[in-house]
Amino acid sequence: RQLLLKAVNAGEVDRMKIVQALRSISRHFDEALTVEKEQEARKNVPLDYAGRPIITARSSSSTASALSTALGMDGYVLLDATQTLENLDGEWRLQLMADKKGEGVDFFNSTLMWQTLDTSQMDYTTSNSQSGVLKFEEKDRVLYREGATGGAAGGGGLFSVLFSGGKSGVARKMTNVPQQIISVDPALLVTRAIVAHQAADNVKDYFSVWRRVETGTFLKKK
Repeated sequence: RQLLLKAVNAGEVDRMKIVQALRSISRHFDEALTVEKEQEARKNVPLDYAGRPIITARSSSSTASALSTALGMDGYVLLDATQTLENLDGEWRLQLMADKKGEGVDFFNSTLMWQTLDTSQMDYTTSNSQSGVLKFEEKDRVLYREGATGGAAGGGGLFSVLFSGGKSGVARKMTNVPQQIISVDPALLVTRAIVAHQAADNVKDYFSVWRRVETGTFLKKK
């Protein structure tokens, strides 16, 4: 996290270190989410004829091991869905975007892209003059912008932009793609694009890092 806070332009932090940090957060998120889902599943364990839970020693041990790993992973804590949504509320400026393979890290210190998320009203506004309704899928922490265009449809619309090198175009498209919230706190928001496309390996883990700004910085208060 400290590394990402410093990564405001190309000269501050080595690009590969940025990608490594994002991979680490992504991995920790996946591990912690798996533990959460296993714990939830255990609440619904089937019972035998005597009313005793049917659970194997192996699965119990596996869950315990995963929980131990999740709790000790470099200070990463998976927020519950309610806290995640609460932390999303506010105004955010795009700081950087990167792909999981380390083939590209784009900084937005000289290109203004922002979004305002109102999680009490569940609506959003972006710098590319879009606004609409938010939907949050709690189980996997995925944020959707209902009615947004430019997402995972066929025909290569998103992908032609992603691979054409147009930085602003990528950011505009990614604003509309469902985002998995892998980390959000008072300063930073890290998301992972959810794009279904068989030939888009690197897009699946296309990360965006947003920095919180004071509400009203870009979208004037009503």
